[in-house]
Amino acid sequence: LTINGLSASNKVYDGNSSASVIGSATLNGVLGIDIGNVTLNGTASGTFSDANVGAAKTVNVSGFSISGTASSNYSLSATTLSADITKANQTISFTLSSPVVYPVVSSITLNGTSSSGLTVSYTSSNTSVATSTP
Repeated sequence: LTINGLSASNKVYDGNSSASVIGSATLNGVLGIDIGNVTLNGTASGTFSDANVGAAKTVNVSGFSISGTASSNYSLSATTLSADITKANQTISFTLSSPVVYPVVSSITLNGTSSSGLTVSYTSSNTSVATSTP
């Protein structure tokens, strides 16, 4: 048996492989004589094949089983869908690591934090990289 009626949602890269599966799951392939005697149970859970950015990535769906008086006559096939993981935008905010004495004659170190929580630092001895007024 196969499961129809589901789709996977695209997402922005977040470093994990979890996927959102939406829709109403229905069974496909139950013989007419067994309709009403095979029931689909469970809730969809989706996982991308990996957490990296890409288009039309495989999403493996789990969380379902079948029951009923005729369910032993059937097996449930693996369900796969596809969705995209797009690049995440990052915002980086910088602060000076120590007070700057003007005119700047030595290197400047900036400490920063990105919107993803990564620590960022930048050091330059080229004082013309940025212009600042005291």
